[in-house]
Amino acid sequence: ICKIAEDWALLVDDWYDACLRHSDDPRDAAVVEGLRAALPSVGWQLTRAGVRRGRSPVDRVLARSAAKARALVEIVGAEHRALGDRMAMLVVCDHEAASATLPADLTGVVARRAGSARAALAHLLAAPETACLSPLMVTGRTVAGAPETLRRLRARVPELDLVISEPDDEGISELSGAWTSRTWVRVVTEHFTERRCQVLVGTRALLGEGWDAPTCTGLVDLSTTTTPGSIVQTRGRTLRLDPGDPDKVAVNWTVCAVSDAHPRGDNDWRRTVRKHQGYFGVDTDGEVVDGVAHVHPDLSPFRPPPPDAFGTLNAAMIIRSEQRDLVREAWAVGEPYVDRVRHVVWVHPPRVPAALSHRPTDDSTVAPPPPPPLLLQEQGLVGDTRVWHGSAKLSLVGGLAALVAALASNQAALGALGLVLVAAAMALAVRRRADLLTDVRRPPDLVQHAWALADGLHAAGLVSAGAEHVRWHPSSDGRVRVLLDVAGARAEQESELFAAALVEVLGPVGTPRYLVPRPVIGTSTRPWLPLSTVRPTGAVWHAVPTVAGVRAETAQAFSAAWAARLGGGPAVYTGNPAGTGLLAAARGITPLDPKAVLRLGWD
Repeated sequence: ICKIAEDWALLVDDWYDACLRHSDDPRDAAVVEGLRAALPSVGWQLTRAGVRRGRSPVDRVLARSAAKARALVEIVGAEHRALGDRMAMLVVCDHEAASATLPADLTGVVARRAGSARAALAHLLAAPETACLSPLMVTGRTVAGAPETLRRLRARVPELDLVISEPDDEGISELSGAWTSRTWVRVVTEHFTERRCQVLVGTRALLGEGWDAPTCTGLVDLSTTTTPGSIVQTRGRTLRLDPGDPDKVAVNWTVCAVSDAHPRGDNDWRRTVRKHQGYFGVDTDGEVVDGVAHVHPDLSPFRPPPPDAFGTLNAAMIIRSEQRDLVREAWAVGEPYVDRVRHVVWVHPPRVPAALSHRPTDDSTVAPPPPPPLLLQEQGLVGDTRVWHGSAKLSLVGGLAALVAALASNQAALGALGLVLVAAAMALAVRRRADLLTDVRRPPDLVQHAWALADGLHAAGLVSAGAEHVRWHPSSDGRVRVLLDVAGARAEQESELFAAALVEVLGPVGTPRYLVPRPVIGTSTRPWLPLSTVRPTGAVWHAVPTVAGVRAETAQAFSAAWAARLGGGPAVYTGNPAGTGLLAAARGITPLDPKAVLRLGWD
């Protein structure tokens, strides 16, 4: 729905620029005023330059959603169940109270302090499972918490003669007196480090760069900042080594609210994507990948998960946070590493690859995968089309010998045996032929396409290695991860080129300069005719990757290597009449019907 809203905004912008902006018709002026009033509700605004992206009220609602505070309580409770007295959680918010920045159009829709550090503290104190953890809030102006927690904190600095206020309606008291933030941040940090307070709520500005608490075991990010500097500072709060716990594994949580009932209901999700973009983490299979994929493989940077998946994803995150030993083991801290970025394609194929004998190994020298025994080309089957395997040959020879002997000796029994052996030989031949036809009819799987692509790019001079350097392995979630594993100065560029080309080859056909065929046969081939009579009855068309379709020479070199793996013929240029017709028929068709996502990996 969000992408549709963007498309509509482009159409409205074109309509305004071409038809409404310079119109003298009063009716058009009324339409313009209607657009100017309506567009802000869906996150757009009408300016003199046209339709431009703005901030929608729903964005503020999601950013300050009460669901985030409820999620905070659930997260802190889960962390405490997993770590017990060792837990020391930091909660980062944008501001202390937020009352001054609440827009007028959200009055009565969002609570006055929603999304603030004070609201987070109130929810923690209201829940029995987190109130017992002595949560504190510290900002540039205030130190607050439950009265009993503040009394224990005040005992650390008896010389300051601090005063605890009466608790408000939410049970929050403040500790005030002759001290400033320079003093109370140090005192509260010591209190937190000793785990006398196991949950510390603060603002990003105060507990950012320079603040240090090595015992911090996790962080809950409730802020809306997405700038790289702020993200690094926020995450850095938990990445300190703890001298008292050398095996410490910190878990950072990003809380996000999504709505599918509004065109801009994914704004908070987009912020989450930006927070994870370019940062590597260990995923559920122990691979180090960037972006939201390391949070969960089902998460996409292009759209939020569907609402019916929220519960499953949240439960999976809770379970994973309890497996800190597995996370530490997956990071392999202290072991050698290559420090290399790899471009990996994650594909959810329609069927499991058959090339199980070519599973990737740790050995860098893997024998190239063998070519298929039979290839379907435009002129028919090419390769080993013999259908007489050993038992069929022996049966035929034995049967013919028995028939000759029967004719010579006029023995009916021997003749009958000869006929049986000949019939068995023919049956085996027909069976073998049917099996070969079944193999030819079966469409190539994902790995075979990847082999053909690598060989094609190598033949076109675009990468330094072919199919022998394609690595793939199935993940626990059913996806297959494919990459081109090469060495050298251009290794990262070549892996990126291969990954982007694989997405093009497997994805829907768009507007490529060249198409390459993969011939197919139907089911009407007669089983008693020789295999040499088999001809293709149709073709599946794939896009020649953009990088290989720049010149005719590279496109034809690509198609020749492709045909050696998958069959087919020369590449077809889509700029001539014949190619235009093929492109019109093939456009939008997905040859393999996979779901492919390009990711960055590290090893």
